[in-house]
Amino acid sequence: MIEKYNQNIDFDLPEELDLIDVIYAILEKNKIKDTIEQWQKRAERREESQAIIIGNAAVVLVRKIAPDEKVIELLQKYLTISPEIARNIITDIKLKLIPYAVILDEKKSPVQVGVKETTVKNVEQNAKINEVDKKFTEENKNKILENLPPTPPQVIIEKKGPDTYREPIE
Repeated sequence: MIEKYNQNIDFDLPEELDLIDVIYAILEKNKIKDTIEQWQKRAERREESQAIIIGNAAVVLVRKIAPDEKVIELLQKYLTISPEIARNIITDIKLKLIPYAVILDEKKSPVQVGVKETTVKNVEQNAKINEVDKKFTEENKNKILENLPPTPPQVIIEKKGPDTYREPIE
């Protein structure tokens, strides 16, 4: 049981995707993404951002530490959302992140959670199985890319006057 808590998890997404982009796509799809002001208030109160909460939920689901219903309850509590939206988030995590999850074990080689191991000894049959797996991952990649926003929001910081800490250069 303790081994589950010590596992290092990595999400081996395709090169075009970043983990944070997929998490933001999940937040936007479920219409719960924070505005800049809400994000700043969370930061001032030292609360975790929504992206970190979603990432932690994905790790819990990969490690199978808690059942889905408990994760849904925790998402409801920390994101202040309805149970339906929490279920949608869990479904999105299972579709968009878990197939790319890799458990990194120091003693063994990485074990991919979403990929099947081939036990067939025939090379031709292995090639066919791998083609089916590639098609499966291409379909998932296309689903993820459909829901990504065109560009992430930009944070603009306004200056409130001259910099009092610098001396002017003459």
